[in-house]
Amino acid sequence: MATNRILGIDPGTRITGFAVIDNVARHGGKVIDIGVIKFDQKLNYQQRIVTLHTTIRQLANDHRPDLAIIEKAFFGINASSALKLGEARGAIFIAMSSYNIPVFEVSPTQVKKFIAGNGHATKQQLATAIARLFQITLPKATVDATDALAVAFCYHLVQ
Repeated sequence: MATNRILGIDPGTRITGFAVIDNVARHGGKVIDIGVIKFDQKLNYQQRIVTLHTTIRQLANDHRPDLAIIEKAFFGINASSALKLGEARGAIFIAMSSYNIPVFEVSPTQVKKFIAGNGHATKQQLATAIARLFQITLPKATVDATDALAVAFCYHLVQ
């Protein structure tokens, strides 16, 4: 299957980054949409997960990606945070499955290595590298959004 449109997601329970790219090639592609889902901290946790699910479904409906790429969970966090992140990831997987969009994963280390040239690059180094590659300006996108863009593009590179 030819992949023309990819939705990249950097999941989180406070902020989730997303990016939609088209016509991906070895040296970039076209950024269709990029941004963050920032949750109102007044919402309880359950409401934030529902908001995440609903917003991801809307992105899938609006952009009709061929596939979605999500960053694998990082296990260096405490058990409670890991569980919450797992629940957020589950909401994303369910949202994608409702549109029959396959979901694939890439590790944070893979993303950093392929995009910034260093598996231990900082978020800012990754953001700078991906912004240069896609010719976008950083003020338009937070590091969560540029992480999502890097996740989407990295999947293309490792295939």
